[in-house]
Amino acid sequence: MSAAVIAILRRADLLVGLSDDELLLVAELCRVLKRRAGDVVFQAGEAGQDVYIVHEGVVEVQVPTRGSDGQMRPATINSLGRGQSFGELALLGGGDRTATVLCQQPCTLLLFDSGAFTALCESQPRIGYTVIKNLAHELAYKLRSSNLLLHGTVLWRDGQLGSVSVGQQ
Repeated sequence: MSAAVIAILRRADLLVGLSDDELLLVAELCRVLKRRAGDVVFQAGEAGQDVYIVHEGVVEVQVPTRGSDGQMRPATINSLGRGQSFGELALLGGGDRTATVLCQQPCTLLLFDSGAFTALCESQPRIGYTVIKNLAHELAYKLRSSNLLLHGTVLWRDGQLGSVSVGQQ
């Protein structure tokens, strides 16, 4: 596997703390996926087993929400860029996708199958521990962000979540 893939994986939040030798083992599982702006990576409700890392571009994460008129429509809850991952719930037992992810611009994504990754983690427990620790931090952040959005205590400004102080509401 090329040094370029190792460099990409080194920037991935999910893999922070792994050595180059460990990243090489992960790199052997990776495939490259290129998508155009507007392409859907996966839809909410689809079965999913792949985990994705954004190498280039930005993806938008949308969940179905019911509007005041009772109609279901997508609501963007996050935008993810270089080094960020999505689809990580596949590492925790899979199940259906909870969101739709689409490319805001042309994207290059690295992806790996959660089953193959689980097998790697069983043979290399330090990789598994490090990734699960990173995953816990990432999911906690995403949960906090989602909770804040649901409570209406944040603003979405310039693609970033930010706190709303009482005077700004």
